[in-house]
Amino acid sequence: MGFVRALRKGLDFLYQVSGVMAALCLIAILSLIVIQMLARWTGEVFPGAPEYAGFAMCAASFLAFANALNKGAHIRVSILLNALGPKAKWVMEIWCFGLGAAIACPERKVIALQADGSAMYTVQALWSMAREETDVT
Repeated sequence: MGFVRALRKGLDFLYQVSGVMAALCLIAILSLIVIQMLARWTGEVFPGAPEYAGFAMCAASFLAFANALNKGAHIRVSILLNALGPKAKWVMEIWCFGLGAAIACPERKVIALQADGSAMYTVQALWSMAREETDVT
């Protein structure tokens, strides 16, 4: 049991460090954008800035995954879900889980339940279901 606890502590530390590194990558992207703007205003050229920013974005995404999943967060939809009220948040989570299940197992039927009036929150989820040709009822 001591080994598992030590392993968990070590992994939590690694996840935290990777989250900090992801944040530093985002700061690097901001810095690259500001430097590129200043270079353009002064008539200079900063060659390779878009490529460096792209590499930093890939690194930030990769490094943030473990930290976000360890905290129960979802990188893309957390901002939207935090802005919604409790009922709308619940509806969006049900639709996201239903869509995820349908994409993960396309050969199986998925039934996603929702309350009346909640369909107005799910336009993007419905579009994703149609685009992915999922079998969701």
